[in-house]
This record gives sequence, structure tokens and C-alpha cells, in this order.
Amino acid sequence: MPSKEDVFIITLKILGDDMKIPVKRCDEQYFRESAKLIGTVYEKYTMQISSAQNNFGVETYLKLVALDLGVRYRMAEAANEELRQRLEQLEKDIDQHLD
Repeated sequence: MPSKEDVFIITLKILGDDMKIPVKRCDEQYFRESAKLIGTVYEKYTMQISSAQNNFGVETYLKLVALDLGVRYRMAEAANEELRQRLEQLEKDIDQHLD
């Protein structure tokens, strides 16, 4: 568990709103980058899908942002699993050659 010295409050601007969030110092950059990513993905969807044509509100766009980021996360997990399996196979191959 992090000590109180390791956690501090940062202010992030997410979709125009300031949010004060306690974070570990070592995670600060991830939070700042993620806040920017949310804005970028939100803007992408608002430009691709006109709210006037679809009657979308902020909540619907945020659902699209969450879905987009969820898909990215799952794809990254799948890629990491594939790499883990490749590394395990390489390790076995190396062990066989060393024996």
C-alpha cells in the first residue's frame, strides 16, 4: 500500500471539466495521457457522427469513448498474451538447445 507521501492530488481537464484525482506519483503520467486520450477519442466520434443527425448527447459519445478504449484494452491484452506465448516457446527452444 502506498504511503501518503506517494499519493498526491492532480487536476485533470476532461472534456472541459477540471477533476481533482488522487494518484500515486509513479502513475501521474498515465493519468495525464489518459485524460488527453479521452478528449481525442471523444473528438473523433463527435466529428465522425453528427449529433444533429443522430440525436446523440454527451452521454452517448462517452459510451462510444468507453467502448473504443475497452476494445483497445482487449486488443492490447490479446497482443500481450500472444507475445507471452511466443516468449515461452522461445524459452523452451533455448532450453532444448542448451541441453
